[in-house]
Amino acid sequence: MIYQVPASAATKKENRFEFRMPGSRKAYSLPLLQYIPPKLALDLPKIDESDPSSLIEFMGKFLHRISPSMDILDLFEDQQQFMDFFQAWQDASTVSVGESQASASSSESTEAH
Repeated sequence: MIYQVPASAATKKENRFEFRMPGSRKAYSLPLLQYIPPKLALDLPKIDESDPSSLIEFMGKFLHRISPSMDILDLFEDQQQFMDFFQAWQDASTVSVGESQASASSSESTEAH
């Protein structure tokens, strides 16, 4: 029997993070982190959350991949504003950019030996 892969749920409203910029009524929408393309998710472990340029580089790749015609990065006036946005996006998602559970438990099992 052949497994039929289901369609992505990334476009469903409940699976998206919606936001507005200061002074604007326009709403923007991005998939929650658990719905980003797997190839792009491979870059997540490379992000250093203490380095804003690392997050910005990731976001640039991400936004170009999902919406090449819209440059959301141009909306942000400073890095702190961007970092606050990114934290809110991460909080709304069920996954985060931080250390994965698998890597945390593998380091614990390594320490136990």
